[in-house]
Amino acid sequence: AAPSVPFAPTLSSSELWRCFVGADAAVYCLGQDLDGRLGGAGGTTSTPVMVPVSGVMFRQVVTGAAFACALPSDASLPHCWGNDGQGQLGDGPGGTGAPTQIPTCG
Repeated sequence: AAPSVPFAPTLSSSELWRCFVGADAAVYCLGQDLDGRLGGAGGTTSTPVMVPVSGVMFRQVVTGAAFACALPSDASLPHCWGNDGQGQLGDGPGGTGAPTQIPTCG
C-alpha cells in the first residue's frame, strides 16, 4: 500500500515531476527520477517519495527543469538535488546530484 502523505502546504511542479513539502515538513517528490530529481529514488513513481535529508524541516520547495531546492524552516542555507551539469547545486559542475546543502558565498 502507498504511504499516507499529509496535506501539502507548498507544491512545485515541472514537466515530468513535482515536489511538495508535507505537513511533517519533509520534502516529497514523484514522477520521473532522471538525474536524481526525486532525491535518488530511481525510476518513475506515482507515489510520493521522501527526499533523503535527515534532521531538517523544510518550509518551501522549488523545482527547476531538472533540479530542485528546498528552504529549511530555520532559515539556514537551502538544500538542492538533481541535475548538476552546470554546477547549479552549488558543489561544482558534475556533482553527485544527491541532496546537498548549498555552501555560503564569499
